Amino acid sequence: MATVTATGTSLQGIYVVALVNGAVYFRRSGGWTDQPTPLVTVQAPAVASVDVLRNMDTREFPAGSALYVGFGTSVEDLLARGQFALVRRY
Repeated sequence: MATVTATGTSLQGIYVVALVNGAVYFRRSGGWTDQPTPLVTVQAPAVASVDVLRNMDTREFPAGSALYVGFGTSVEDLLARGQFALVRRY
C-alpha cells in the first residue's frame, strides 16, 4: 500500500510506473499500457492510498526492473517536480 499526498488545487493523477528493460509501462485498472495513464485521479489537496501490488504477479518482472509511484497533473509534471518514489526494485 502506498500513500500519496497530492498537493495543489487541481486534478492530480496517481501513477504506478514499471521500468522494465528500459521501457516504461503504466498501471491501469485493466493491466499495463505504454501510454501515460494514471491509475486513479483525485482532486487535490488529497491523501490517497493505492494498493500498488494488488492483483499483480511480480514474478513477471525481470531482474533490474523497478516499480515507482507518484502524482501530478501529467507525467511531465510528476517528473519535473520530482513527485515520485521508488516502491521496489526487482
